[in-house]
Amino acid sequence: KVDVRLLMSLSDATNPAGYDRVQGELESGVQIRMHPNPPSFFWITDHDTVGLPLQWGEAWPTSVVAIQSPTLAAVLTWVYDRVWSEAISVDSLMQMAAGEDGHPWDGMLRLMNQGMTMDAASAALGIAPRTGRRRVADAMAQFGVTSHFSLGAAWQAAQLPQPELLRS
Repeated sequence: KVDVRLLMSLSDATNPAGYDRVQGELESGVQIRMHPNPPSFFWITDHDTVGLPLQWGEAWPTSVVAIQSPTLAAVLTWVYDRVWSEAISVDSLMQMAAGEDGHPWDGMLRLMNQGMTMDAASAALGIAPRTGRRRVADAMAQFGVTSHFSLGAAWQAAQLPQPELLRS
């Protein structure tokens, strides 16, 4: 079995025109993560084969070449793994967009916690930037904080499981 991981730009992964393509890839077992600013479109199928655009830096390439080279794959795997760890999975984004989080602001705060700007998080969730800002403002009011930093700390603390003794 070949394990395929695909990194996409946030704008490509959330573009309605590509929805069917993304769904098809997910259904075929491809793991997809999106990043606000990936260095380029590329994929890795195993430890010696990589797929690269003919022109490095293209977010959605017009031409791709597969290269079987353990040395090149090792170098690009290092780059790929770093970008992969910064990216968010399309599956979790779909759960957030479907409202499977506990509060309306949870999806926004989860994406912002992973490094996305408020506007990028709003776009990823398919909501207007104003709606995203309102959700963050509602969360700030709920947690009684006045800065995004304080909000992140308070929200993260609220995500931790509470010991039974402290719940009473």
